[in-house]
Amino acid sequence: MVDFPYETFHIRLEHKDGKDKKVCWFQCKDHFEKYVTRYKIRPEECKVNYRKGHVEVDTKIKKVNKEILAAKKKKARKSQKLFSTIDDFFV
Repeated sequence: MVDFPYETFHIRLEHKDGKDKKVCWFQCKDHFEKYVTRYKIRPEECKVNYRKGHVEVDTKIKKVNKEILAAKKKKARKSQKLFSTIDDFFV
């Protein structure tokens, strides 16, 4: 059984950080996704657990990374097209 020391943190992530084992707890899926993306954690390097009695959110790491990268690419494309011509800028 996995220990959840914090009542409001329902997601537990265990992964290697260099040679050390690191354990992190998250309140929601968004925080989990942000952490996984920031530290580029791969599915084979970690273990995810959920607090018993709580709905298991979709925290598949491969899916998280693909969705976030796709959103970043889409945002980058939008931000590149601010003005089509100099005339549009001064309208």
